[in-house]
Amino acid sequence: MSDYKEKDPNYDFGYQAGQLVYYLLYQSEAKGKTHGMLEPFRDIRDVKTLFKKLEELFQNYKHKIWMGNREFNSMFAKVAEYVASNDNQLFDNKIKAGFYAGYFDDNKLFLKNTAKGEENE
Repeated sequence: MSDYKEKDPNYDFGYQAGQLVYYLLYQSEAKGKTHGMLEPFRDIRDVKTLFKKLEELFQNYKHKIWMGNREFNSMFAKVAEYVASNDNQLFDNKIKAGFYAGYFDDNKLFLKNTAKGEENE
């Protein structure tokens, strides 16, 4: 697990969004999953668009996410709150760096869920 610590609200938003995107893409049953699945996130211009694409992923894989997954729920809520408060924010280099760091870092959404005693998959 990484030693990630909160750094900056914009970077943190990107990091958490990256964690969520990886976790949701991982839910795909496609054979031979590659990072090419990240393509829809390549040309994002603002956080509203990022959140819209994140919502689309959630809609595709929500049936695989346990409602009691507190870590997922909390992270998704924080990302939504950020977008609601910063809806004109561009997907700038700091957010983009956080996004890729979160996407490629150890994903804390796969940790054991102590409430259920199962993997958060």
